[in-house]
Amino acid sequence: MEADKALERRFHPILVREPNVEETIRIMEGVAPRYEKQHHVHYEAGARRHISLISIPSNIKKLEQENQRLQYDKSEAFNGQDFEAAASLQMKILEVEEHLKSARKKWESERGEVDSSVTDAQGHVVSFRNTILIETSNLGTEALSPEKRNIGFIRSETPYYLEAKHLVMHEVKKFFKPEFLNRLDDIIVFHYLEEGQILQIAHLFVKALTESMK
Repeated sequence: MEADKALERRFHPILVREPNVEETIRIMEGVAPRYEKQHHVHYEAGARRHISLISIPSNIKKLEQENQRLQYDKSEAFNGQDFEAAASLQMKILEVEEHLKSARKKWESERGEVDSSVTDAQGHVVSFRNTILIETSNLGTEALSPEKRNIGFIRSETPYYLEAKHLVMHEVKKFFKPEFLNRLDDIIVFHYLEEGQILQIAHLFVKALTESMK
């Protein structure tokens, strides 16, 4: 817009400053009821507690930095053939690592006390302890249609599994960020349904429909 001076003159800039802490709290209190009504949830006062438990505590960060510094000093002393200083630094490193281990153990125990339940849109409370999350997607289905892909030497309109998997994973990597994909334990591309499997599914639906009509 700034490059077009004639267009820029038709607008009046308004600078909106960043809200302070008190204003931010009032904003959150104002919008919270709308989101609670929309999603059928209730926000609890505990976000600060949750953040403190998922963020690495400052004392652990300081111990880690101290350990790295001592490791560096020990390496320098050893390269300088000051073996007495290196031995002394090694003892300090062991002490810091012991404190670090204790601090991490305490932090992990505090994190374990966090309520791991979630309430869905229907009000059902579900425990997230020892939970396996399975997510499904239809990404890549368009790329598998004969109109959208080069068949090449494959005579069938249905691509083989390895080709299908390659096409689907290409679409998945285009859509999702690497940070999200790296957090997944596995990505499974399903095989095409054979004619016999489709008939079995149809039979189950017909059976369910027949039972409901009795």
